[in-house]
Amino acid sequence: MVLFPALAKAPASYAQDAATPSAEAVEVTEIPDRFFSVQDSSGFFWQAYGNGALVSGDVQYLQSGLNLLIDGTAFAPAKASLHAPQAGAEKTDIRLEEKRGDLTISRDLWFDTRRSAVRVFDTVRNDSETAKTVNVSLRTTYPFAWQSLHGSGGGLLSHDPVLQLGARDYSLCVHFSPSEGRHDTLFVMGSEKGGQIAELKASANSRELTFLYSLEIPAGESRRLLHWILQRNLADVTQDLAAISPFLQRDKLIVPEVDPAAYAEVVNFAPSAFQIEASAPAQIKALVALNRLTDRIGFHRRSEDILWISPTNQIAGTVKREGSLTVATAYTGDREVAMTEIAAIRGGGGNGRNPLVYLRDGRVFAGAIREGAIEWTPGNGGASDTDGNGGAAAETADGTASAGEKIDPAGLGLLLLATEAKDGVVPTGATHFLQLLDGTVLPVLAEADRTLELMTPWGPEKWLWSDLVEAGQISRPSPRLRAIHRNGTEISALLASGTWSLETPGGTVEIPSSVIDHLWSVGATAATRVTGTPSGAMWLDFAEVPTGQGPPTAFLLAGNHLVEAGFAGEALTLTDAGQEWRIETSRIVSLRRPVRPEADGLLEVELNTGETFTGRLASAYLPLVRNGVEMAIPESWVLGYRRDTP
Repeated sequence: MVLFPALAKAPASYAQDAATPSAEAVEVTEIPDRFFSVQDSSGFFWQAYGNGALVSGDVQYLQSGLNLLIDGTAFAPAKASLHAPQAGAEKTDIRLEEKRGDLTISRDLWFDTRRSAVRVFDTVRNDSETAKTVNVSLRTTYPFAWQSLHGSGGGLLSHDPVLQLGARDYSLCVHFSPSEGRHDTLFVMGSEKGGQIAELKASANSRELTFLYSLEIPAGESRRLLHWILQRNLADVTQDLAAISPFLQRDKLIVPEVDPAAYAEVVNFAPSAFQIEASAPAQIKALVALNRLTDRIGFHRRSEDILWISPTNQIAGTVKREGSLTVATAYTGDREVAMTEIAAIRGGGGNGRNPLVYLRDGRVFAGAIREGAIEWTPGNGGASDTDGNGGAAAETADGTASAGEKIDPAGLGLLLLATEAKDGVVPTGATHFLQLLDGTVLPVLAEADRTLELMTPWGPEKWLWSDLVEAGQISRPSPRLRAIHRNGTEISALLASGTWSLETPGGTVEIPSSVIDHLWSVGATAATRVTGTPSGAMWLDFAEVPTGQGPPTAFLLAGNHLVEAGFAGEALTLTDAGQEWRIETSRIVSLRRPVRPEADGLLEVELNTGETFTGRLASAYLPLVRNGVEMAIPESWVLGYRRDTP
């Protein structure tokens, strides 16, 4: 029996925080042999057996991942609850529980589709009145032999005298031969410093790998183990650190989805690995421009100031919060910014680029820093001591504030300041954010009747700004502006030329339309969908359109246009074998192009009765009506139609 066989697709956006379930967990009365199948954002499949072990779906790769055994006996849960992919929850997880004598054993699986991994959280509770020692085995098996085992950074694991992790290894890579077309498995094992290190046991045929732990559990208490398991196509085993960085950075876990009350009970991670963030998830997600930067470099902002040098080198420290910087911007003049309002600074990098100053309210100023100083003190970058202004206070041995060194913005790479509760609180009255080609991001106070003029392939259109979700330049042939309407319409167009006069919290600014790069509404959490249409990847059928995109009733036109429109005429005329016949448009529920070499130019029409007809449009143009305006669409542009049906 397989429970909920539908696939869970990874969400389109990438934000820094895990989603909170939007529905209550469903209790499972009968535990199936296998639960639902999940596909992560990297394309790998995951599925859980009824005993909580993981398998790579129907793909022959992972036979049994992290199979749980307690004192040599396999985990046999009798209770289960879950958030299934189609149950309305943004988070997909399974919780299993077994009562065994005076032990309560549970396993919590979180399918983190966005980061392409599964978080495995095992708990053993001692319900007796005496302390117990419990041996835990986590066994992973493969249908074929691996080539080698590697620690953090790609080094081969030592076999002298026995197979073991190195002193600084916090991860393990099971590497297979690329010539055989098999990818690797990565495990996040624990802290780099502190925490219990697993003993390793490997079978002689290199198909079975076991992690062994010994848990000392006082009476009435619990002990827990936390692991991440990933499937990855690594070009080289030394790329493992980049693959693991979304989960563990600077020996601190990133969104492990663990109750803070359980932090002290996790034995394979030091307590310092768990860090409570200072700002609300929804607010962090609202810093769209900054999140796009940190997503690109694979780094997670948290409650410490960080000087980011490279993916493998970052330095913690303290940025002095007193004073301000003056940024000479191209379109808004000199802007003075208090240090307490700055979330990050991307400097000139030593190559002459203009610095970018990211503010905590979502604004970004691009330009040379003319006045003010960035004072940096290495070390003491933790979040435990603050100076009252949201920054960590660095002190000398006698308790006085230490003097920092001044950083030249022209040579600075990237400076990320600690998160704060006010991150993402947008300026009052702002309705949209506008990003320019130089990286500037301005909040806009758009009037209710303000319109955006677009030049589409079928003629000019005007959209109310209040109806605009997102618009941005994409890397593909003209037209290069991709726009998304609140009704789901997605089109490629050109901006009407001219100068925009915009109201911002700082006053009216004049912006040439030629320098506009991106526009999104306040409340958006990831302005990436319009940039996600790759050059040359054209949809030919609604089946290729990602779930949730496009209006419920829409036409798919050549060029990846998803347009809310209707038939202008009462009937559609098709031809076949020299004969014509008319079909009432009110009866049509879908149109599609058959994918057959001999079907070039044919159109398949499905009626509300379930009947289908195939033929060619009698006219070279298909008349459609959109927003009350009739437009003639060339027949060859029409790739599909779908009608929303109850």
